[in-house]
Amino acid sequence: MIVLESANEHLECDDALPHTRRAQSGDLSPQSKGHASDSQSGDASPQSKEQSSDSQCGDASPHTRRVQSGDASPQSKEHASDRQSGDASPHSKEYAVISSWPHAPPHWLFTPGIYMVTASTYKKVRLLNTPARLDLVQNCLFQVATEFGWSLEAWAILVNHYHFVGRSPDDPRTLRRLIGKLHMLTAKALNVLDGTPGRKVWFQYWDSLITYERSYLARLAYVHGNPVKHGLVRRATDYPWCSAGWFIEHAPGSFVETVRRLKTDRVVVPDDF
Repeated sequence: MIVLESANEHLECDDALPHTRRAQSGDLSPQSKGHASDSQSGDASPQSKEQSSDSQCGDASPHTRRVQSGDASPQSKEHASDRQSGDASPHSKEYAVISSWPHAPPHWLFTPGIYMVTASTYKKVRLLNTPARLDLVQNCLFQVATEFGWSLEAWAILVNHYHFVGRSPDDPRTLRRLIGKLHMLTAKALNVLDGTPGRKVWFQYWDSLITYERSYLARLAYVHGNPVKHGLVRRATDYPWCSAGWFIEHAPGSFVETVRRLKTDRVVVPDDF
């Protein structure tokens, strides 16, 4: 059972792995392609049940730490003056949230087996419109990535979609199981919260195998900066549900600057949300 209590919201969802259906069967393609999933409403057939897990996707996750604005990191202090009272972001103004994904790669190098993934809510509905809901999806992403052996290098969770860049384990076909479980857990939780059992929450996802270094660097920059692209904040490090602050803390300074300098206007990913 997955339980989340945050911001007066109480979310529960069974820890079950759904069946997923890909648009094309077989190994992942180097070309980006969309995948429909049978688990978008959070319902799973009896055959798709896994053993229950004690891990949680909730607000108590060790992968997220909240600090008062006076205790923020130098990067957060540097950007604090850029916050606006009219920001579209739903996150709390009183606290900064530093995502502490614990599996930073030992070497920030391009290697085969790195993918970019994008998924959207059904009909682009803005279901992730509170801090608790964004926490839920981010923490569930951390949980299932760890479970299936994927190493996250960039992520951004927004009100109706998400992106992430991840290194695959030896078998990249585990991606569809990772996405299936992520969508199962979060759909169940959101449907319990809204009293809408069986509602379709997620639409589909797109994955692309990154095949060369410059593409890898550009996609890191694109995902880190996605909240800025959508007008939620002026500085990506001010947005708690993306990897920008984590990246600055964990990656070598020279590598951070290399990624920052890259233009992302030619990156082609589904992002008309």
